[in-house]
Amino acid sequence: MEATSGALVRRLLDAGALSAEDVVGRGVEVLDRSRAHRLWMVRVADREGLMVKLAADDEGRERIRREIETYRLGARAPRLACRLPRVRLSDPEDGLLAIELLEPSETLHDRAMGRGLEPPAFAALGTALADAHDSLERFALAGRRAEAPWVLHVLEPGAAVSPELRVVLDRLAGRDRAAHGLRRAREAWLPETLVHGDLKLDNCLEVERPGGPATMLVDWELSGPGDPAWDLGGAVEECLAFAGPPPPAAPVSHPGSSGPSAGAAASALTRAAPAIDGLLGAYGQAAARPLGPSFPHRVALFAGARLLQAALEYASRDGEKAPTVGRMAALAVEVLAEPEPLAEAAEQTLYARRAADERAMAPPPPLLDAEGAR
Repeated sequence: MEATSGALVRRLLDAGALSAEDVVGRGVEVLDRSRAHRLWMVRVADREGLMVKLAADDEGRERIRREIETYRLGARAPRLACRLPRVRLSDPEDGLLAIELLEPSETLHDRAMGRGLEPPAFAALGTALADAHDSLERFALAGRRAEAPWVLHVLEPGAAVSPELRVVLDRLAGRDRAAHGLRRAREAWLPETLVHGDLKLDNCLEVERPGGPATMLVDWELSGPGDPAWDLGGAVEECLAFAGPPPPAAPVSHPGSSGPSAGAAASALTRAAPAIDGLLGAYGQAAARPLGPSFPHRVALFAGARLLQAALEYASRDGEKAPTVGRMAALAVEVLAEPEPLAEAAEQTLYARRAADERAMAPPPPLLDAEGAR
């Protein structure tokens, strides 16, 4: 398919996703929002619009096939269907996906930029993630390989890394401590359900619906069998990043130094605690699956891994000297080297609300008679 707005409109007309009345009578506006894929926002006057993705290569087609399949599975689960955009057109072979345009809406990233880390917004996200993980658990091993994320291997000998990112990793202060933390994270990886795989605040939207605001999850291109704590670790990572110190003057320290922002993770955790508590408390309360004793520690380790992944993604996009690279790398090393403070906070929050609910639902003890007999 041609990557032009005219060709796109013709394709949508042929598939019935747009009508002649839409184009001639109402009027259609096509806005190019392309990034990794060719991406268009299609607005139609007086009716629902569309967000349309078209893969640029074979890798993109595979990712969009994954997203289409996850939306198909999610539509069969009532708890998750209301958290996903409705699919209006899909062609896995061409790597084409058109979903409803979620308007009016605001990403949690934009909301955090404008209003800070609001605990109610993160509590709503925690509930949405619990709905997703519970709903997709039975599909976890349905023909997809359960691969651990690439960043968990990035500090192992012989890991395939671009020369630009190798510079960042070679200069990473506390590299050995970070490598140990990544090994612990890799050993703890437990693929229990289908996960989003790329959970970040840009992929979480608060959408105005007739019944009130709803938290919805989009961009499931990296979905697959995985550890649900990975998605939560991604959300916790973004909380720590928002709450962390400003970028340091130098991106990364030389090996053996204390790092550009030693102690920054503890400070970030203190500032982000209300949002993280809202996220994890709501998740623990809403999740129907048993979370298991290792779950909080996995969330902490994966948050550290996601911080390192974010540092490498910034380096790939902006260059290894970008100030944000050093800031994220320093936070990553601290969390990976000492995940216990975050894990302990996560444990208290994840299980506190569930325990309170269980106590509230427990039958009252039998009354004692006047002589103390039951």
